[in-house]
Formats: sequence, structure tokens, C-alpha cells
Amino acid sequence: MDLKENKKNGYVIHKVTDNNYCLCKILNEYNTKEECNKDLIKLLTNKKKEKDVLKDYSKKDILK
Repeated sequence: MDLKENKKNGYVIHKVTDNNYCLCKILNEYNTKEECNKDLIKLLTNKKKEKDVLKDYSKKDILK
């Protein structure tokens, strides 16, 4: 994995059932569910690419 100094990477483990787990990559962080839903819809309808969502995330200063 290539971890660059200014690049954010994040993963979460999502428990689906008692014995089923998913490893999920964090593409971005949002202040509201509506903002998140908008990007999800754009991803699913091919109006936005995953790399664009990740690029937006890498530009954020999440420590504020």
C-alpha cells in the first residue's frame, strides 16, 4: 500500500450479521447524511468517479 504524507486512507469493519463482516474503505467524510447520499447517488449513476470522491477527501482538513 502506498501511503503518501498528504493522502488520507481509512477503513472500517462493518458487522453485517453475527458471523459476516465487510471491510469498507472510507471514501470521504461528510457533515450531513444528505451530503453523503448525494455523492453516493453520483457514484452509483456514474456521474462521479471514486477517485474524485477520494480527491475531495484528501483536500479536507478533518482535524478542525
